[in-house]
Amino acid sequence: MKTRIRTVLRLSALSGVALALAENSADANLLLKLDKLENEKVAQVEGGTKSLPPSKPSDAAVTAAPPAAKTPKLPDWTVQLRGTLGKTRIAGESRFQSDRLGAGLFAGKRLSDLELSLPFLETDGVIAGVAYQTATGVDPYSDRSWSVQTIGAQARVNFSPMPDSYFDVALQAGLGIQRLVSEEPLRRSQKALHSAGLTFGSYARTLLIDGIHGLAGADLTVGRGSSLSLSLGIESNL
Repeated sequence: MKTRIRTVLRLSALSGVALALAENSADANLLLKLDKLENEKVAQVEGGTKSLPPSKPSDAAVTAAPPAAKTPKLPDWTVQLRGTLGKTRIAGESRFQSDRLGAGLFAGKRLSDLELSLPFLETDGVIAGVAYQTATGVDPYSDRSWSVQTIGAQARVNFSPMPDSYFDVALQAGLGIQRLVSEEPLRRSQKALHSAGLTFGSYARTLLIDGIHGLAGADLTVGRGSSLSLSLGIESNL
């Protein structure tokens, strides 16, 4: 009887140990399964992140792109100095002879709001300013010297007859006031006359150095003192 009881107790103890071992092994298996599932989820997340397509630039990034480079601004001011040589006539003074050099000056500012379009020609805007021109001569029969000065306003436009050319052409036209002064040294007398006149100029220009042009052309003045002369000079853009 005692032997059976001992055998039953031993069997109960062994079954308890087996049950405990089974529970421990089940817990271990469960932990292994959970860890395996967690690793699979992490791998799926990492794989999904790597396989995402590259993001496209947003509209804000496109609109925020830097603007294209602008055309360089043209100089605002132009100063021109010329030497002239030609023929001048004074109304009512048939014996007047102009055998001396004259001079011409022009200074103007570019009008940014005014554009002039010429067919088949490229222009760079209109320049408005002040022009001055002088010519001298003598009346050898009466020992009298004359000075003809014209000052007024001129408008100017530059155009290029051929694209990408080393030369361009400047046309100037305006209205001025003339002052004609005659002087007789022997009599110590001086007389001044005034009138209105039209002024014109046409010059071919070429770039000498940065900002400095050389020019050659012709000047025409129509008024009480009329003249036609060849011109040679320089021009600076500021």
